[in-house]
Amino acid sequence: MSRYAVCAAIQQPDPEKEHQRIVFLSSCYDFPFDTTRALEFALFRPARFTRYVVPRALRLRGALGGLLSPRRHPRLRTEMRRPSYPERYVMGKWGRRNLVDGKPTRFDFVLLLLMHHMRNFKRGALAKVGLVAIGVLLHGLLFAQEEQGSAKLLAVWAGMLPVILSAPHGGREPVPGVPVRRGIGVPQFTTERDSNTAELAQAIGRALGDRLDAKPFLIVARFERKYVDANRPHAAAYESAAAKPYYEAYHRALEDAAERVRQHWMGGLLLDIHGQGAEADTIFLGTDNGRSVSALQQKFGNEALTGPKSIVGQLALKGYKVIPNGAGEAREQRYTGGYTTRTYGSHRGTQIDAIQLEIGSNLRARENLDRMAIDLADSIAVFARQYLLAVR
Repeated sequence: MSRYAVCAAIQQPDPEKEHQRIVFLSSCYDFPFDTTRALEFALFRPARFTRYVVPRALRLRGALGGLLSPRRHPRLRTEMRRPSYPERYVMGKWGRRNLVDGKPTRFDFVLLLLMHHMRNFKRGALAKVGLVAIGVLLHGLLFAQEEQGSAKLLAVWAGMLPVILSAPHGGREPVPGVPVRRGIGVPQFTTERDSNTAELAQAIGRALGDRLDAKPFLIVARFERKYVDANRPHAAAYESAAAKPYYEAYHRALEDAAERVRQHWMGGLLLDIHGQGAEADTIFLGTDNGRSVSALQQKFGNEALTGPKSIVGQLALKGYKVIPNGAGEAREQRYTGGYTTRTYGSHRGTQIDAIQLEIGSNLRARENLDRMAIDLADSIAVFARQYLLAVR
């Protein structure tokens, strides 16, 4: 993506509601060299920085409503006398909160401290350069993937394309304190992992980024399906109250990605990556027989679903068997989509067209994973250029 496109993307968001995205774009796309050099200087941790800059930052009052003047806060004054690394002062006890619960993280603390009180520093001071570099770069880089609380079991990318990739059933990690689901009374219950779908989704995302010079949004569940099934409604997704935060964190990430796509592109595409073993060399599409892609059909007709520049058409050109394909098998019968496509699809007024991809076991085997990812990324890129990016 060109610098002018990044500049345009920075100017669009609301600075009060989307300051995190602005910071992310500015530090990682617009001025990556400048930010990296400043950070390198700051992280050398010279004695002057450690002894004078950080204590001065902590003397600033009002950050998050939790810091007081050292004269009125003996414990803070004691901490400031203690010679140590900057992290101990800036990212210590005062910032331990969980973003997943809607509260600031330690990095939000750093950024708010800097931005709210930066006027108190002298212009051009090295303190300002060092602290801005630390706050902006750390906060920007971690905006895409917070590792706090239940979000530790998610892989989340903040994208710059109107494409969202999700994979709810490829995780391998246990959920602490959560027993295995038994599925009593749950129809079509299963705890089987869709093997390699988490790895496939991330490989598709990387390959798509290479082709379009920008990454898609991505939400991958690292937790194993036998503890939480993120592609089910609440009542069927988990059986322990301790599992609820993990389920909700996954869907908050999906909702946030969908909202950003709506705001910046007025609509987009969600691909929910799954695996099936019924036909090992086949890819099934599930859209509830067109309902979850109703907006796409209204704009472009069936050509966008099965035409030569559709994902189905491109995969067919590469030799893949895709069902339905708009020809002999026009209706979805075995796989019609799941909770994700039914919840986030455009038939719900979301402006996001949602497709569930059920990929055969041979196609996502380890030895075929890279080829599958590249071929899918190529197909999605052709579709995006024709139906998403060209009509933005």
